Amino acid sequence: MIRMLIAASLPLPAPAFAAEQCDRNDQTQTGMNLCAKADFDVVDAKLNQLYKQLAAKAEGDEKNALRDAQRAWVAYRDKECLYETAGSEGGSIRAMEESECATALTNARIKDFEKFLAGQ
Repeated sequence: MIRMLIAASLPLPAPAFAAEQCDRNDQTQTGMNLCAKADFDVVDAKLNQLYKQLAAKAEGDEKNALRDAQRAWVAYRDKECLYETAGSEGGSIRAMEESECATALTNARIKDFEKFLAGQ
């Protein structure tokens, strides 16, 4: 019983999702990295939502082809952004550049998905 009371009185570790928030006024590299990542997270969530809509409409081979194409596209996006940011490897700016690259490529993929959903 005493062990439970001691354990209950210890501070809980901060949850992993309680990461620093983007502050657009913070012009430090860390601040800009956080905001670039936040921007990517928004478009990535939108892409995932559109993917689920497309997958819900597809069946059989079409659904499998969509899944395989999306997996290949994600691998392409990640490798392309590594290539595009290779010049800043080891630098503090690289995280921001990778996020910006991924955001741009993901926005293009979103436009493709929106066309697919519109039946074009």
